[in-house]
Order: sequence, then structure tokens, then C-alpha cells
Amino acid sequence: MKTGSKTAAVYAGMLLDFAREQNSQAEVLRDLQLLRKLLQDTPGLERFFSNPTLPVAVKLDFIKTNLFPHVQEITRKFVTLVIQKNRLTLLAAMLEAFMALEETSRNVYRATVTSAVALSEKQLQSLAEKMQAKSPGRTFILNNQVEPSLLGGFRIQQSDLVTDASLRFQLNQFRKKLAA
Repeated sequence: MKTGSKTAAVYAGMLLDFAREQNSQAEVLRDLQLLRKLLQDTPGLERFFSNPTLPVAVKLDFIKTNLFPHVQEITRKFVTLVIQKNRLTLLAAMLEAFMALEETSRNVYRATVTSAVALSEKQLQSLAEKMQAKSPGRTFILNNQVEPSLLGGFRIQQSDLVTDASLRFQLNQFRKKLAA
């Protein structure tokens, strides 16, 4: 894990712990989704935040004007801390890390299903239900990517765990057995 990723995860974990203590997890999540949308919808905003020549006070004024009226006190304190510690360049990574930690705390897991052809919503839902049956108490949100070189079947990647049920993988395994 890169140093920036570790730092972002530490900040995200700290915020999640504090939000839980304050019984404000859902509100903080909503605030951070709003902040992520602001970053995505405002071209150049990340460049503005990462510009070392701009004084911290200018960045803080921008945030106070455009974000603070719409978010909870916990979120305001967090963003202020991030600005004061000169970590704004990691803000997007912190938001993603928080959302991932928050989902995990609710036993919600994201996975990518790579298949030779696009899967329908019904197929993805069926696959998610099968995964949930094997892992009671967990909810899976699946994202589909198409990779025609798989030939058929699919590959599921959830974090560091990969389950490969693709035709390409099976053919490669067969080749290895024949070569042995």
C-alpha cells in the first residue's frame, strides 16, 4: 500500500470511529458523498486544493463558503483538520477509503465480475445472491466489466480475492496438465 493510501485510510478510519461515537455515521456518509460529488462535478477543484502556492486560508475560505453550510459539524471539523494538516491532496482518497470502511462496517462488499460478454442485471443479482448464500450476513454489490479474451465464464475479484471460472483459465489449466 502506498504511503498516501495509508495516510488516507488512517484519516478515514479516524473519521468513521468518531462518527460512530457521535452516532452520526449516516450523516457523515451523506456529507462525504456530497463532497465527492462536488470534487467530481467541479473541474479543476482538485488542482485548486493541491496547489502549494495558494495559502491554506484561501482554501479554507472556499470550503467554508461552498461546503460548510451543507454539512454536519463533524464533517466541518474533519475537513478543517485535513486542510490544516496540508493533506488536501489526499482528500479524494480519504473519501473513497471512508466509504469502503463504512460499507464494510455494514457487511457490504463490492466485487468486480469480469465476463466475456456483458451480464444482465438479473444475472448479476443472481450471482450476488449465490455469493451471499455462501457468506451469510454479507451483502454484495457487483460491478460488471467485459473482457472478450476470457472466451466464456467469468472472473470475480473482491479486494485481493480472485475466483476465476473463465473458459480461458480452464483452458490454461488444461494446457498445463497436458504439458506436465
